[in-house]
Amino acid sequence: MKKNSVLLIVGRSTSKLGDAIFDYINTILISSLGSKASVIMAIYRSSDTIANVIFNMIGGVYSDNHNRKKILIITDFLASLACFILAVIFNSNKDIYLIIIVNIFLAVLFSFNSPTYRSIVPDLIEKKHILKLNSISNVIDEIISVGAPMLGVMITTFFSFKGGMLINSLTFLLSAICNILLSDYNFTHDKDNNRMIIKEMRSGLSYIFKDINLLTLILVATFVNFFLSGFNTIIPFANKLFVRSDIERLYATTLVVQSIGSIIGALVNSLLKKLEINYIAYSLFISGLSLLVFGIFVQYQLLILSLLMLLLFAMFITIFNIRFMTYVQMNTDKEYLGRVFSIIFTLSVILMPAGAFIFSGLLYFRWIIYLILGLGIILTTVIGALFLKKY
Repeated sequence: MKKNSVLLIVGRSTSKLGDAIFDYINTILISSLGSKASVIMAIYRSSDTIANVIFNMIGGVYSDNHNRKKILIITDFLASLACFILAVIFNSNKDIYLIIIVNIFLAVLFSFNSPTYRSIVPDLIEKKHILKLNSISNVIDEIISVGAPMLGVMITTFFSFKGGMLINSLTFLLSAICNILLSDYNFTHDKDNNRMIIKEMRSGLSYIFKDINLLTLILVATFVNFFLSGFNTIIPFANKLFVRSDIERLYATTLVVQSIGSIIGALVNSLLKKLEINYIAYSLFISGLSLLVFGIFVQYQLLILSLLMLLLFAMFITIFNIRFMTYVQMNTDKEYLGRVFSIIFTLSVILMPAGAFIFSGLLYFRWIIYLILGLGIILTTVIGALFLKKY
């Protein structure tokens, strides 16, 4: 199944690269619109979140009842076509509404593509290879997250907006071609299932509630994502944490450090063979502890040690994410995988706005807020572990 592994990684990576470049180019264009830029940016950012909340559950149900390979091919091809059409018809900044429409359309496609991609892995790869595949895929994702902005700058400099959209179209098309070349292993094919979507969603929720391990992990991940949303909201203001005047680009430094930590975490994860829930809990606990210590080091203006804690935080959060997703893929009935992942994605999105608004309002606490975030992750982990031990 090495062929399928390579095709999955290449297809996933090119699709993610196209999405990242699309978002970066649009962000640059919108930010240059002057006084109305902030309103348009808010509409642009919120539109895909709303689309994800609405369509995630539908995408999971559809994934469980139709050929997953076809879904990946069609969604990537439609994404390629949408970017191509945008490149052809976009003329000036007055057409900014077209970008928002295409962004919503891509978010809808992602709602079908994302749970399907996670669900198709057990259809294509033997269980013993899934953890390694997810680790490698995560390393590439982090490299893309670091390289996409730089690539976006080059594209906008040499090819303009239209050229960038055409390159996006090619990346999605390449992803579709990789999906076409996937070999059959144990595919889910179209089912003669006429049950209502609501009933399908209920059956997915019922399946989760019957599995205490799975239910607990999903709830823990949901609340951890609430704290991570707060962290992602306040970390851009990292330059205000240190009094030294020579740290003007501290936020960029924190992004690089986190990316390095994530890559190290994915590489370390590929060497760890056991997939027990205890190890998942340990990684999450250490990430919360690292964030807590980060706040303490910030208070004493220890820059190097603070960045080291940030690296450890990103490293163990990455290990948690990979092992959590792998656990779900390996321990969930394939008939329910799409719905389970759609529920996970939906819950993760629902609490993000709350986390962002609540913790942005606590910015004046400066270093203490990181103690609160770290303690929140630690307490969430401990409560989840105690619940599992009891039941």
